[in-house]
Amino acid sequence: MFYNVESAARCDSDKTAIQYFGTAITYGSLLEQVKRMAGYLQHDGGVTPGDRVVLCRQNCQQYLMACHARSCARTNPMWRAAEFERVVRYSGACVAFIARRS
Repeated sequence: MFYNVESAARCDSDKTAIQYFGTAITYGSLLEQVKRMAGYLQHDGGVTPGDRVVLCRQNCQQYLMACHARSCARTNPMWRAAEFERVVRYSGACVAFIARRS
């Protein structure tokens, strides 16, 4: 998925990629944010190329960035523990990126 963002940013850097709560995020800005997210997952999460990450967040700007930053096994925050556990076990993920409840 990273390639798609990178390619779009190369061709249409100033075009809007996402409208998020009234804020336009361009492809160029999205690419930079995706790169920062990938760096965070590598540096702080110990994720290496080829690793899978379990992603458990509501649909939001950060969810989209994480999806493009790494190969993710997507889950739903509304799932029961057994459903989440099954995805974690079978996905081969080494890190879980989970939203904090507010």
